[in-house]
Amino acid sequence: MSWLNSLKLELNYYVISILCVSLGVFLCTSIYRFAERQTRLSVLNRIPGPKPFPILGNTLELKLKGGDRHFSKHSVRRTKWKQRRKLLTPAFHFKILEDFIDVFNQKSFKFVSNLEVNLNGKPFDIFPYVTLCALDIILEWVNSQLIVKYVLGDRKPRLAFLDLLLESAEENEDLSDEDIREEVDTFMFAGHDTVAASLNWTLYLLGCHPSIQNKVYEELEAIFGKSDRAAASSDIREMKYLECCIKESLRLFPSVPIYGRELKENLVVGEYVIPKETNVFVIAYQLHRDPDQFPDPNSFKPERFLSENSVKRNPYAYVPFGAGSRNCIENV
Repeated sequence: MSWLNSLKLELNYYVISILCVSLGVFLCTSIYRFAERQTRLSVLNRIPGPKPFPILGNTLELKLKGGDRHFSKHSVRRTKWKQRRKLLTPAFHFKILEDFIDVFNQKSFKFVSNLEVNLNGKPFDIFPYVTLCALDIILEWVNSQLIVKYVLGDRKPRLAFLDLLLESAEENEDLSDEDIREEVDTFMFAGHDTVAASLNWTLYLLGCHPSIQNKVYEELEAIFGKSDRAAASSDIREMKYLECCIKESLRLFPSVPIYGRELKENLVVGEYVIPKETNVFVIAYQLHRDPDQFPDPNSFKPERFLSENSVKRNPYAYVPFGAGSRNCIENV
């Protein structure tokens, strides 16, 4: 039985060796990460601002002045995002979206019809109506493509994002049904909610400023006259002042008022250096109220976005859809 005892001793020695090596690697990695974190903190602590709390820390207010080269969206799925972004971007080309103008018109007429029950002079909450309209448009967009392709067996000439996903799934086994559902969920729920919030604030601000509302009305009267016809793509391009109102609404009340990024390289802000791999937050709500870029920043002034008033403005002073390669895909 001596050989058995020798085997046990060898196994014990082997197990102990593995445990020691693993423990050593763990300790070295932990010490390295701790030292790296302390180095980053020592640099960040030189920046004036609120004293950080344990674990919570504090949030640094940054102004984007150098483009997006410093920033990347913090995610463990960067490769997946790049593949999906490249795949879906063509579905949001302006020419493709123009093909859905009939859907926009149909749902807009339904929205106006739904509002008629409240034409009694009393205040009412318009947000649920706006939300349902935005959701209706996205559902119509998604469901029409699905029904056309798999029920009717006849494709429409327009190509929506679900078409691209389904066709790619046929050619690429890596794109599963779960992946397709993820993308559909993102566009249906995240998309309609941000649009509804933006439209609701725009209507609210127009209601608070009757003189501006009258200018929008006069612009629409100049385009449509007394006609009740549906809007064409060419009509939308003529709604310059209405576009300014929507942009000014997004400036004051961005649908996504704050979003996070991870620095992919050191960022110099004045005399301070923020180390790479630091998580930072861009506070669009505050950024849009910079008086250097927007005088009288808390006032609703759509004229700010007329072409002659925007030409000298820093392009990163107004980022309601984010900025750089990871901006909102609907802002292509």
